[in-house]
Amino acid sequence: MARLHESSSTLSVRVAPELMQQLDQLALAEGRTRSFIAEEALKRYVKEESWQVQAIHHALETADAGEAKFADHGEVKTWLKSWGSSATSTSPKCK
Repeated sequence: MARLHESSSTLSVRVAPELMQQLDQLALAEGRTRSFIAEEALKRYVKEESWQVQAIHHALETADAGEAKFADHGEVKTWLKSWGSSATSTSPKCK
């Protein structure tokens, strides 16, 4: 798919030889260029990381504003340790 009216920039990245070989094999198998495959991978990574960073910032803002509810650390630890046992405890309540 040609990109009309869209500019691009060049990015130089050092990668391990094994990764370069995998990239080349994937590009060949898909009939795409190495650049296309790398750009698609970067798009996915940036989208996923951006979502996580935004969610963390939102949670911190909520906590800093005093609007967040938290579960007691000890209760969470006890609950998690009970997973997989015959006496799984109930999840702690946020306060």
